[in-house]
Amino acid sequence: MASEWDSVQQIIKRYPGHAYKAQKLGYIQADTPFHQALHAHFEHEMPYDMAKGRVGDPDEWIEERLEDIGFFDNPITRGY
Repeated sequence: MASEWDSVQQIIKRYPGHAYKAQKLGYIQADTPFHQALHAHFEHEMPYDMAKGRVGDPDEWIEERLEDIGFFDNPITRGY
């Protein structure tokens, strides 16, 4: 069975430019193909209402998951 990192690696390989920029910036830019692929990948793991944008921030949830697996070079600490 593939690990979470292996699954994310497949998305990174499809969108290397967007992935590199996100790694350096410390966040995922919205409305990019990379962002959309990550959202589709993680959507089944996040709470339903969050995935639909009714509660919480699905982008923040995804970024926290990426931080957990060590994706970002300089993760942004959110103060909100």
